[in-house]
Amino acid sequence: MTGPIVPAQSGRRRGLLARAQRAVDHSRVLPGRRHRRCAPEPSGVQERPSPDGGVVADDVDRDARALARRLGDQPTAVTSGTGGIGAATRRVAAYFDRHAPRYDRQMQTAERLLLGAHRDWAVRQVEGQVLELGVGTGLNLPRYAPGVQVIGVDLSEPMVERARSRAADGAIAAQVDLRVGDVQRLPLADDFVDAAVSTYTFCSIPDPELAAREALRVVRPGGRFVLVEHGTARGRLVRTAQRLLDPLLVRLQAEHLRRDPLPYLQRAGWQIESVERTGFAGIVYKIVARQGQQDAQPLAPPPSA
Repeated sequence: MTGPIVPAQSGRRRGLLARAQRAVDHSRVLPGRRHRRCAPEPSGVQERPSPDGGVVADDVDRDARALARRLGDQPTAVTSGTGGIGAATRRVAAYFDRHAPRYDRQMQTAERLLLGAHRDWAVRQVEGQVLELGVGTGLNLPRYAPGVQVIGVDLSEPMVERARSRAADGAIAAQVDLRVGDVQRLPLADDFVDAAVSTYTFCSIPDPELAAREALRVVRPGGRFVLVEHGTARGRLVRTAQRLLDPLLVRLQAEHLRRDPLPYLQRAGWQIESVERTGFAGIVYKIVARQGQQDAQPLAPPPSA
């Protein structure tokens, strides 16, 4: 598989990058299995260069599927909105349970230094009854317009409790219904909401294509899916740093730095209306898609070992 092209470097910089790569390679140990190294990534899924020079996985995100398979969380197509969650999804929930007290501060720092302010833009694109995937601590809740009804779903009970506290402080104009649940298996009926919103959520969902399909199922025909997400940068140096850090963060924080969210929406059947790249080195994707009753592509199976 071919990764991003690394620009010419000085001898000292090449040495630093090599040491960083070795450190990442040596860190590939799953939590709870301190002395067991992970198997090499399966090679059954091929990658292709994206238009911005990054890497996009064909059919499925390689790291997400490999991690899910390794932890026994085999994603399958789910349309009923019910069922238990797998080990990879529980691992994500456990991480955010632990980091709920620090989440707001970390996100505010990341948005100030790298990502930019895009939450107001996202919520202004929707109206009526809105599903927010990965509502977290409710950072978007005060931004919705009066009259909007928000159903927020998140895996982590501590994160949702903080969102409930935020909603109870009286500064939120929208009507809010907050639930603990899995966005890959939404506990909602078909055609239930007018629109869906996701801000910085796809990076940590074990199978974002399933989440996109579930959103398509519950959004009424003609409704929007508005997504803000970070992904592969445009600049080569930043892409190189992402490539080195990504394996480490996937294993420690279930955080994927290089996901391009666009293919997940397209394969799920969303009709893309607009895509904008912004933020530091173009790492932020702002996407508006529409539920147009388009047929989804068949869900690809996990890669074979």
